[in-house]
Amino acid sequence: MYQRDLSLILDNSALDARPYSLTGQNTEKPAYNHLRAGMSFGGPLRIPHLLHGQGQFFVNYQTTRNRNDSTASSLMPDQAIRSGDFTQTIIDPNSGQPFPGNAIPASRMAPQSTALLKFYPLPNFPESAGYNYQVPLVGISHQDDVQGRVSRTFNRKHFVNGSFAYRSARNSGPNVFGFDDTGKTTGMNASATWRYMASQRVNFSLGYQFSRLAMRTTPYFANRRKRLGRSGNHGQ
Repeated sequence: MYQRDLSLILDNSALDARPYSLTGQNTEKPAYNHLRAGMSFGGPLRIPHLLHGQGQFFVNYQTTRNRNDSTASSLMPDQAIRSGDFTQTIIDPNSGQPFPGNAIPASRMAPQSTALLKFYPLPNFPESAGYNYQVPLVGISHQDDVQGRVSRTFNRKHFVNGSFAYRSARNSGPNVFGFDDTGKTTGMNASATWRYMASQRVNFSLGYQFSRLAMRTTPYFANRRKRLGRSGNHGQ
């Protein structure tokens, strides 16, 4: 009379090979896992002294918890370039002549640019295939889904059914700079229908449907500002 179902799928990094490396570097493989689970239940809609055997219902829930691994390769400025020393000839735009020693003086460097350099990590291996920096990245992807439906027959002429669905998805995507942007998506859909059978050839239906979708993306610096704000409040 009643149907039940339970499922579970698990994948762990301990059973997976190391991600492919574009540079041939032996980059560390971080721990990650993939989890997908679900359960469902349905059958006759029965409520003692109120409903008995004239309706059906079904409820389903699924969840996903993923930590996804990837290997990112990039070209970063080395210590010599950070101090203004380049291998190629650097021309002074003011005089049109090469800079003395082929190095840009610190006084000619904009403080804004110098401040941004701290966000660039130093190379972690000699340049090869156009890259000199490689790190593993782990992004997060979570999702929850709920669905339900119910139908009820009152008599030979009146029928009612309804459905409901909800989804919540969250994700974060780090990059080579250590910046972690986050995103969240929520969606909901609901409907209800009443049907009246006037005759074998004529019937009337009245329905209502509601749906809503919201998406929000928060960059790393906005998240960092929120964390600093909370830390400041706790300190006070």
